Amino acid sequence: MNIDDLTLGQIKQLKCMLGGSESHSCDTHPFVGRYVILRCYAAGVHAGILVSQSGDQAVLKNSRRLWRWRAASGIALSGVAQNGLSKSDTKVDVMNPELALTGVIETIPCSKVAEESINGF
Repeated sequence: MNIDDLTLGQIKQLKCMLGGSESHSCDTHPFVGRYVILRCYAAGVHAGILVSQSGDQAVLKNSRRLWRWRAASGIALSGVAQNGLSKSDTKVDVMNPELALTGVIETIPCSKVAEESINGF
């Protein structure tokens, strides 16, 4: 291994393994980097790319709030995450470049079909 060829991610992993972190940044959520739906206690439902999540706090980029949603197939948010949104009875807000949320109670990874459907509104 050539230390000059390490990526930033590998450096962060080494820092965590060696105990050099003062924060929770070593607690990497398994869905970081993926398009997800977050259901929050008081902030509603949001979809976007998960930047970080620790406990009930999360940061999304390129996110959209799902004000009113109906799954294209299925009846719950898991149906939206797999099959996308129905054209009827759905209202999606404009894209936010970055958003921090608290009170996250559910994180659901989305299929490519769902991501395209949500961003298509």
